[in-house]
Amino acid sequence: IYLGLDQGVSSLYRRQDEWIDEGRLPDFNANSRTLGEDSLGRVWVGTVYEGVYQIEFSGNANNIDQIRHFNEVDGLPGPSYNLVFSYMDDMLFGTSQGIFKFKETQENFSPLPILNAYPQSAASYSVMSGDSVGNIFFNSALQLIMLHKGADNKFKARFRSFLRLPDFKIYKIYPEANGVLWLGGPEGIYRYDPSDED
Repeated sequence: IYLGLDQGVSSLYRRQDEWIDEGRLPDFNANSRTLGEDSLGRVWVGTVYEGVYQIEFSGNANNIDQIRHFNEVDGLPGPSYNLVFSYMDDMLFGTSQGIFKFKETQENFSPLPILNAYPQSAASYSVMSGDSVGNIFFNSALQLIMLHKGADNKFKARFRSFLRLPDFKIYKIYPEANGVLWLGGPEGIYRYDPSDED
């Protein structure tokens, strides 16, 4: 397990019934706001002001093979508020100007293809979660947005069905396989069941 710190990343691993603290990763001191591990075992680090980092390992967590730093030159809209989210077998990046993906072949970032407009704010994309069929949920301007994944792997924003929810800050989104959403924030927990709609 990797833990994001104000300065760097630390790691823990479980051995039988005991957690072993491996300490901080060497030579990495970025303010680590969000973390995600991809299918190749690389750890992606999202930061508030320093772009995005990618850490590759050789063996255990104390043996870093390579650290790569990505910023505007690599397709990100800016250095600030680039947050990392695990999505199925991939990674998504919430930025100040939308949701981005990393293209391995070009080694740069590009916006997620979304077919229609939806409410946005500068504080968007700080909380994100995907369900078992590839739909994406995130908060935008105190409003919940769903990106419905089509057969062509493009997304269409849906948000009107969520307008009956009260305006509140969302810190965590947990979608269940049956379509029920659990939304957590400082005001409590809300349960949204789409089957209750008229």
